[in-house]
Amino acid sequence: MIDAVTNEGNIILEFFNLQNTDVQRISAATVNHVLCADVELPDVRPHCKYCGFDHVRLKETTVKQIKHSNIAGRPCVIRYHAHRYKCLCCGRTFYEDNPFVFKAQKISVLTITNILEDLKNPAETFSNVAKRYGLSPTTVASIFDEHVDMKRLPLPTYMCIDESYSFKSEDSSYVCMFVDFETGEPIDILPSRRKEVLLEYFRKIPLEERRNVRIVGIDMWNTYRSVVKELFPRALLSADHYHIKQDMHRKADKIRIRVMKRYKTDSQEYYLLKHFHWLIFKQLDAKDSEGNLLFDPKRPGKYNHKLKQELNYYDLLDLIRSIDPELTEAIDLKNKCNDFYKNNSYDTAEKALKKLIKEFRAASTQDMVDFGNTMAAWRQEIINSFIVVNNEYSVSSEDGHVVSRKIKITSAIVERQNSSVKTIKKVTMSMANWERFRNRVLYALRKDVSFNLNPIDTPRARKHYKLKDSPKNK
Repeated sequence: MIDAVTNEGNIILEFFNLQNTDVQRISAATVNHVLCADVELPDVRPHCKYCGFDHVRLKETTVKQIKHSNIAGRPCVIRYHAHRYKCLCCGRTFYEDNPFVFKAQKISVLTITNILEDLKNPAETFSNVAKRYGLSPTTVASIFDEHVDMKRLPLPTYMCIDESYSFKSEDSSYVCMFVDFETGEPIDILPSRRKEVLLEYFRKIPLEERRNVRIVGIDMWNTYRSVVKELFPRALLSADHYHIKQDMHRKADKIRIRVMKRYKTDSQEYYLLKHFHWLIFKQLDAKDSEGNLLFDPKRPGKYNHKLKQELNYYDLLDLIRSIDPELTEAIDLKNKCNDFYKNNSYDTAEKALKKLIKEFRAASTQDMVDFGNTMAAWRQEIINSFIVVNNEYSVSSEDGHVVSRKIKITSAIVERQNSSVKTIKKVTMSMANWERFRNRVLYALRKDVSFNLNPIDTPRARKHYKLKDSPKNK
């Protein structure tokens, strides 16, 4: 028999994917803006959970109050009338199975599911989620710990390693991340990029798995190079071109600042180097948001009151180049570095790089000479960065022809992931619990990952949910 079912009662049935025949009684009422639902399941007299005997009797019905997700914008509490049975064979008692809660829990399964789904968003905080469901931040953090346990993914054929300033531990302020270049999935993260930490971690991975890695993309952190050479016998190293260019830009910017400081702050030279320095680091074929060439000499200019003439970006860059021969040299070498990456393949890179290093080492400034020495020290890794690992095909929107794009190892994919890691760090206020931080990062960044519906078998969960010890925990 089913009591009169209200609209709220029907909503509860839908929330738990139940039919009217699945319940014995359901009714709902609103008390102080809280939706209170009374639910009782049919008395099905199940087999004994301990001995399997099929004759049990109903010992009692206990009312359990369960916190539930908001329904129609209102907080919801379920008053669950739980049947407790006694086995006529072994004499033990047990509660019926139900779709509302885990064993010994007072928060509904759907609420837990919604909380964990919300925490997939890197920008969500435990506090915001707790407020949404009428819980404490500690409870939400505990739910996350008890249902999310992220494992390391298998090492891929093409792997990228990079770090971000995201978690401060006893001996490091960096999080080191390993990413599958082909899928973009983070393999794992570590709380340090120190050599001994990396060696200890990778040595625990079977050699056969490490032998499957063929190319590892890194920045110019020498520790990564040492670790890969020692523990990945078949892997080539690829120096990310973004970091190479970044180092080049830093050195060119040092020269710009040094030149700028030679002039008074009210001079035209100081004005140009202060306010239009970004032009120095643009590629010569760069385009604006409308697709027009930035440095087109025929591009319409604007009147500049400081310089008292009409100028476009081509004119402004030309004025900057004329300020100092050291800066002119740095700009020219920067452009040659860009051309090197743009115009070469793996077959031509070695010869072109040798020529480029020679030009940098012949420069008049020590900064440019130092960059030439850096390229020489990373010569083979730079050449390996031209290895094509995949071809990506797409149809041109202009003429409908198939366009091929050669995919090379780059750390850009890790940089995008690091941005999310920093977001998590920001919203968690520098979370001190490393395991929770690691789980949160991997849980948020992996695309198709899911949580454990049943609580993870941990000491805390065994105490909280009264789980039995598993063999691994004995």
